[in-house]
Amino acid sequence: PLVARWLADPLGRLPPLDSEEPLPPEGCVATGTLANGVSYVVRTNRKPKNRAELRLVVKAGSLVEEEDQLGVAHLVEHLLFCATKKFQRGELMKIIEAAGGTFGADLNAYTAHHETIYSLCIPCHTDGAGPNLLEQAVNVLQEWASSALLTEADIEAEKKIVLEEWREGLGQQQRMLDHYYAKAFPGCRHACRQPIGKMDVLQECSTRRIRDFYEEHYRPENIGVVAVGDFASNTEVVALIAEFFGRIPRRHCKQTVPSFVLPVPTRAVVAYSDPELYTASVKLSFCFPNCTTPSSAWLQREVVKEVFLDVLDRRFSVLRQQAGCPFLTAIVGAEDLDQTLTAVCFTAACLQGPEAALATLAAVAKEVERARVHGATEHEVAVSASRTKSVGESDLVERHDVASEDHAENFVEYLSRPGIAITSEAVGTRIRLTACDAVTVDSFDPLRRLLDLRGPGWICEIRQVAGAPTVQEEQVREVLERELARWDSSPVEPWSPPPPSAAACLGAHFAEESGDSEEGSASGDDSGSAEDEDG
Repeated sequence: PLVARWLADPLGRLPPLDSEEPLPPEGCVATGTLANGVSYVVRTNRKPKNRAELRLVVKAGSLVEEEDQLGVAHLVEHLLFCATKKFQRGELMKIIEAAGGTFGADLNAYTAHHETIYSLCIPCHTDGAGPNLLEQAVNVLQEWASSALLTEADIEAEKKIVLEEWREGLGQQQRMLDHYYAKAFPGCRHACRQPIGKMDVLQECSTRRIRDFYEEHYRPENIGVVAVGDFASNTEVVALIAEFFGRIPRRHCKQTVPSFVLPVPTRAVVAYSDPELYTASVKLSFCFPNCTTPSSAWLQREVVKEVFLDVLDRRFSVLRQQAGCPFLTAIVGAEDLDQTLTAVCFTAACLQGPEAALATLAAVAKEVERARVHGATEHEVAVSASRTKSVGESDLVERHDVASEDHAENFVEYLSRPGIAITSEAVGTRIRLTACDAVTVDSFDPLRRLLDLRGPGWICEIRQVAGAPTVQEEQVREVLERELARWDSSPVEPWSPPPPSAAACLGAHFAEESGDSEEGSASGDDSGSAEDEDG
């Protein structure tokens, strides 16, 4: 009833679902840009009480490093915690600890390809009942953005710490990333600009070149400030940001920041094995440029994508229960590979060995082809659209119960990614709910066209445990070519749910009996039910 009344509100007319006009801004969020180029986002939020989340967004990551600076973006991130002109070594941690905070939980940072983010979580007692560190915290962010000391001694000390991080990171995850970028995006800047850097280059990088990076990229137009918390008002926080960040001199020579776009891959195969992997898996990713212009039409496309992926994910849930299914589990979802590149991904876990992996690949590819050719049934659309709408209705009810940390992360994305806007949550949710009712089998046609193994824009990943026979790239391509030839001569049939296997029926029978016995039980003990169902 609440949702129905809200949707029927005649005072909040929605734009047409096919409108490409920008959505209205969020009224409870203050955004702006200071005269020197520093941008900010501020939102008063009461969850949790008496706490505030602050972020310093630097729109410069490892991609802007020169050949003699590989790893410097990450090193500078470390150095900012050492000392600034106002806060000497150790002082910042004393401030955080005095307020009951710890490094990591309340004070942290990370470096990515496109950006470097610094975070502070602080007490914010506007009623005077406890410490209010807001002014001091904003001052800390401003010092990081403009007044880092970067002393010779600190640089040498932090180089050693980064070297240890690099050694600790020489595990499966880093090896996989290096191999993935080399195979899926050969020659692209992302492959040779991993945030951890190259230790031989970093250790030889001079103090002057490290300071050059800071001076060149930590400039006002590259700086953003996020503040979300239990404030008295947005106005007071905006005033603090203007007071401190307004002190940073405006640069007369405006920097031209190059755009490093991850290209759409071309039929890439990444066959990878590692002794630290504990599960073998197969993944097919279909990539396409990510358009994030906030409009009714964009939200409708996002809803259609969510419904379509739910349809396909439910199909794999049915298939994995069938006798003879080659994969153990499977999921379908969307992933952002970069700021401007998105993928629809089919991921299945399988047994170790080439035979199981290639059989899983053939099964996953067949379902991809089935979706491409036949789309979804009306019943599937109705079920998945209803599920997606239920999620939206929950978001509506809980929209005032979002934690400040979650809001802060969303605003970091707004400041660091092109095309993102902070739009009205109320209007956006209403559009999404309306769009759920408008989804039909024909709505999936643009997405279906993307799922084409004959086209160029896909990546196939095979991950296996080292030590046993492993799949080779040539075998992967042979399987896909064989399946494509088979479908050309004998097209796949439309989706028809297979009858449940004997094991699935037996599991349902036991589940029913267990439910009956629990209803008659005084204890009502349901421990272990999840494991039983999975089994």
